[in-house]
Amino acid sequence: MEINGFKISKYNIHDFPDGKKNHTCPLCSHERKKKTQKCVTLFWDKGFAHCSHCGENIQLHEYEKKNKTETYKVPDWQNNTDLSDKVVKWFKSRGIDQFILRIMKITEGVEFMPGADKWVSKNTIQFPYYRNCQIVNIKYRSGDKNFKLYKDAEKIVYNLDNLYEQKEIYLVEGELDVLAVMQCGIHNVGSPPNGFTLKGNVNIDFINSDIDYFLNAEKLILAFDNDAPGENGKREFIRRFGAHKCYTVDLKDCKDANDYLIKYGSEKLKEALDNYTELPLENISNYEDTKQNVRNFFLNGMPKGLVTDTIKGLDTNFSVNTGQIVLVTGIPSSGKSEIVDQIVISYAVKYGHKTGFASVENKPNELHHQKIIRKLVGKTPKSIKDFDDPFEACERFSSEHFYMIDLENGYDLERVLIKAEELVYRKGIRCLVIDPFNKVRFKGNVESITGNRTNDYTNTYLELLNNFAVKFDILIILVAHPVKMNKLDTGKRAIPDFYDVKGGGEFYDMCHHGLVVHRDYDMEMTLIRTLKVKFLHLGSSNEDSYFKYNINNGRLNDINGNIKEFDTISVDWDNANWVTKELKEVEQTQLYNNVDENEDFYWNKESGEVPF
Repeated sequence: MEINGFKISKYNIHDFPDGKKNHTCPLCSHERKKKTQKCVTLFWDKGFAHCSHCGENIQLHEYEKKNKTETYKVPDWQNNTDLSDKVVKWFKSRGIDQFILRIMKITEGVEFMPGADKWVSKNTIQFPYYRNCQIVNIKYRSGDKNFKLYKDAEKIVYNLDNLYEQKEIYLVEGELDVLAVMQCGIHNVGSPPNGFTLKGNVNIDFINSDIDYFLNAEKLILAFDNDAPGENGKREFIRRFGAHKCYTVDLKDCKDANDYLIKYGSEKLKEALDNYTELPLENISNYEDTKQNVRNFFLNGMPKGLVTDTIKGLDTNFSVNTGQIVLVTGIPSSGKSEIVDQIVISYAVKYGHKTGFASVENKPNELHHQKIIRKLVGKTPKSIKDFDDPFEACERFSSEHFYMIDLENGYDLERVLIKAEELVYRKGIRCLVIDPFNKVRFKGNVESITGNRTNDYTNTYLELLNNFAVKFDILIILVAHPVKMNKLDTGKRAIPDFYDVKGGGEFYDMCHHGLVVHRDYDMEMTLIRTLKVKFLHLGSSNEDSYFKYNINNGRLNDINGNIKEFDTISVDWDNANWVTKELKEVEQTQLYNNVDENEDFYWNKESGEVPF
């Protein structure tokens, strides 16, 4: 039996009377005075129930888990280890001997490669990628320094097999750097398939399938390129695996390990790699550690934080940084969870950020996933024909960027943070959503810590979140309900602020930022008010922005016109597919990776002769 395409492993797990539309709640009725009140509405066709008293969505059945695995193409690799003299001499000019090329099974051959304005056949050096001695991918490099990986093959670490069960792992930024390190006798060295980027979020998902290699290592010795992208890669590895495990190598005045080999020789490179150093003391800094940032602030001002680009009215007044906490509040049915979803989805599209959800009120997961997919796709699918390639692109994007934390026997903060820590290590999440505060309880020895005082409980709770956000450099979004708001003379409920949130008056002091979401039914608009913005360069407090709800996809869309001045209002309806739109932009601006215009690749530029 199945519902909505999901096979049922156990039917009616709460033993509701089959076919009934209303019943008592298995979660709250036994604790109520009115134990027999039928507060649950059952939706048999959709597989869930909703309690109007406790507000929970209740899954009716247990479903079989779909063991969906990613499928990749495998290169049709041929043994062609007899390299031409020209290629061998080129490697020799880079300080790399032929025996290293043989060990790494470097090959040569003609391949269809990107050029200045079209793709053409070129002679290439070919770097095979192996896992367990099986070919997984190939990196192609042409003489004019264009690159590509084998189409639709899995991206993994280069030289992965030599990292198996190693206590020390050296990490560099390119295949030539791996060969350079091997040239001086160190074989436990790997590199990313595509290097790192100068801007935006550094993606190291290529380690996820082989994460245990890195988790089990005692030391990760980082010798990435001596430039801004290399620094970004170093920071991401330190964030994922901790400063206690990561060490750095001083490459002096050289761009990378291969340049160091060419300039100083293999003995000096081996000496530099052996003399890796610990990272600076944690929690201790001086002016020199921030000198360049301070100078940049003087000249250019403080940079704005993360923005959505999809809720521009909010972006004008509000931005955030990782390592911070954002509180989102609002009366029931104001759309708090919808706003939070759109914010983190926007961060995923714009920055590549991944999010872990501890969203008790968004269960079952099928309901939450369909809300995310609608926002990504830009419309609500009506038939099987809508499950087209752009839709599947959004499904893949969602699978790669959003992770639901599912806990049996209720949610508590300690267990949520344990799972979130695992998601940092294994998936690299940059956002954590806790929705809502009152249903993800702190269940430590509360009485001994707080003496059962509400303010102390909230303070302890938020201190744990703040420490976690700073340690792993992630953004935490906390959804919290307010107390029941009084009615105004107009008959409308008052708009809550920080001090109306259930749980004490600590939220204003402890949270970096605060938003209130409020639905104005008369104007048919949603208000977002910035209750607090911690730093002036990130936005402004007590600023209002209004939006229209898009019924096609669940997004909030910007409006044109000033509501307070009774302007004529128009709406910028956005029904575009965010994922395929973003992919198209990436394809146009980033044709291939690892191109460094400043590198001397040892060929006669005047004659145009390429090295191989």
